[in-house]
Amino acid sequence: TVGGFTPQADKSRISIERNGKTYSVSLVGNAPSIPLYPGDIITVPKNPLVDKIVTITGQVNRPGSVAFPLSGNFTLLNSIASAGGFSPLADRKKITVTRTVDGKNQVFKINATKITDGKERDFELLPGDSVSISERFF
Repeated sequence: TVGGFTPQADKSRISIERNGKTYSVSLVGNAPSIPLYPGDIITVPKNPLVDKIVTITGQVNRPGSVAFPLSGNFTLLNSIASAGGFSPLADRKKITVTRTVDGKNQVFKINATKITDGKERDFELLPGDSVSISERFF
């Protein structure tokens, strides 16, 4: 026994090498019981989301980089909460998410008030996204 998985393990992409053949195994969900034999080589890769971030700037209490969750689920409101929440000067109606796809920036304009009021779904973030919260002017 080796003590189990580390928090960074990707349990969905395990490989077992046996007698020159490689078998792919996923231990996520209803995982099957797999017998192991002497000489088996088990490889558990690191989760591809390890060290991935979302950058949050502007009117939050702790701007900067926020670690992307290893679960792969991260929304705009989750990211703002991870950055300490909105600052008192935040304009919750003027949030910009910038995402780079194939070398080109895509810009999304988001109104967080509509999300918190239940009028829109929370915006799903991807690793590498940049979130900018504007300042509210009186």
